[in-house]
Amino acid sequence: MGHTTILSRYTPGAARREARAGDARWISAGPAIQRRIRAALHRSARVRCLVDAAGVRRDLPARYFLGFLQNHGIIGLQPAFVWRTVRGGSREYVRRLTASFDCHVRLSTPVRAVWRDAGGVRVSLADGHERAFDKVVLACHADQTLKLLADLSNDEKRALGGFSYTANRAVLHTDASMLPRRPRARASWNYATDDCRLGGSVFSMTYHLNRLHAIDEPIYYCVSLNAHVAQAAVFPVMAYQHPP
Repeated sequence: MGHTTILSRYTPGAARREARAGDARWISAGPAIQRRIRAALHRSARVRCLVDAAGVRRDLPARYFLGFLQNHGIIGLQPAFVWRTVRGGSREYVRRLTASFDCHVRLSTPVRAVWRDAGGVRVSLADGHERAFDKVVLACHADQTLKLLADLSNDEKRALGGFSYTANRAVLHTDASMLPRRPRARASWNYATDDCRLGGSVFSMTYHLNRLHAIDEPIYYCVSLNAHVAQAAVFPVMAYQHPP
């Protein structure tokens, strides 16, 4: 599974028609795909692979889920997209993005609380200091925003409190056994489960970084979620929270 065209019978035109359907805005991805795409997928287990591999909620409205598949070249008969990378990695575009104001960037500065007042927005830092700003963007998860905002309205509480999260353990490693045994079966995203039934056991995902980041080395670099990896091949282990 992963970066390959697997919905060969479900064409981009069909995806657009599905997205334009009057009730598509409110139909969750799971029921919509099970009802309209099951024949194309042969097995409903593949739907679960797509949803989990894409990293999206299983109740995501169908129009957004199908749009994601179409934008990634997964729907239709077109060749798989070529993944492109930025030379120097993400730190390079972050450096260029912040070049005009890097002197104002504050790293390792935890924020304790954020609230609004007549003059704009105030930010309380962990060291006890406060800063005043015209506007503040909270680029974090909804549950983290709930903890930071000190003057939440009832509407904000409802909107931000409507998300649940699951813990995912991510491991950077060089254990090639996490990839399919056959080299031609390996993809950028590789899905594995010991139970193909919907609602079965926890899945694991392995991202093949050599393919994703154009790493031309004989060592296979991978990031695996929820997988048991040989300890000798492990680099850092990171814990993430994602919507289920």
